[in-house]
Amino acid sequence: MFGGKFSETGSRMFAGQFEAEGNDFLYRKNMKAAPIRVTASERQIFIANYETQRKRLMNLLIGGVLLAVLALAFILSGPDEQFLQGSILAVTGIFMVLFMLAHRRIWNAPARSLRGRPAVGAPPSKAEVRKAYTATFTYRQMAVICLMGILLAVQQYLSHRDDPDADHSMLYMAALVIAIYGLLAFRKWRAERAKGSSSPLS
Repeated sequence: MFGGKFSETGSRMFAGQFEAEGNDFLYRKNMKAAPIRVTASERQIFIANYETQRKRLMNLLIGGVLLAVLALAFILSGPDEQFLQGSILAVTGIFMVLFMLAHRRIWNAPARSLRGRPAVGAPPSKAEVRKAYTATFTYRQMAVICLMGILLAVQQYLSHRDDPDADHSMLYMAALVIAIYGLLAFRKWRAERAKGSSSPLS
């Protein structure tokens, strides 16, 4: 459920780099670069290629992590459970870094393909970039992310409240997620209120 919602958000953010203008679209890398004109068919091809490669990359990530965890559990099985857990976290982190690097390349594929095509305008302002980024999230999605952060924070607090030497990095990370998406929700509400939006729950 959550994976589908986050994938939907990622797809919406990728498509959000293309703004309709007449029969064509304006592509802005990461929603903040100078606009480059593309046709509707080019946009459709870019989005379809992104979806295909992103799903393939996700499958590789999940399969790679599972295989690596199973291999570590087999090789390092023994009394030192703490070392095994640390090794699993380290390997998972390496896979995540590789995933982010590969995903960045997939994300920037339109910019590479359009290299050399002239821009047709100036880059948007910082306020316009923030507005476009916030618009890619719905209130429900931000509420779900904040709720997950709250649940993680509560779980970490209850698990380590009696351990003065416990690692609280996950608790701090949960608090950071809550703060970021809470601020995004506030900015979205404030922008809609400024435009005279009737209800933030729509």
